[in-house]
Amino acid sequence: MDIGFEIIISKKESDVQNLSIQQPFFEWGEVAYPQGPEEALYKSFKIMKSDVPTFVLNYLPNEFNTEIWECFTIKEGLKQEINDIQDAGYRDELNALLSLLIENTSKWIVVFQPGYDDIDSVVNVGWDTVAKRIISATNKMDDGFIAWNYLNKYSNSV
Repeated sequence: MDIGFEIIISKKESDVQNLSIQQPFFEWGEVAYPQGPEEALYKSFKIMKSDVPTFVLNYLPNEFNTEIWECFTIKEGLKQEINDIQDAGYRDELNALLSLLIENTSKWIVVFQPGYDDIDSVVNVGWDTVAKRIISATNKMDDGFIAWNYLNKYSNSV
């Protein structure tokens, strides 16, 4: 089953230098042509810059509408098999990814949709809770959610 997973952060606070985001390109006659969205590899995750899904801001407080957002879609690396999900190494990688992108930002949104079709809850939580919910929702392959934070409230464990 496909899973929609976006991490959206305030562009003002975006500091993703550790991701090594690059524009893929095709070279023809010594001219480089961009091919697709910018992307990065981080541990086992393939991350692509993308547009913020249009429906997301409808679920959030009005303060979110005044921000300029930067969206990162996780395209590969999400585990779906129960043994893989329970693996401590995978949980550490997921925790590291969330920490890298949102630990030093005060405004962020995480959208997680198994099957790309369901938002069951919208919650204001810390990033450690997001990691736990992702693992739980992946186990059941349901419970899509939007998690958000507008203040700096972080802890650090899965």
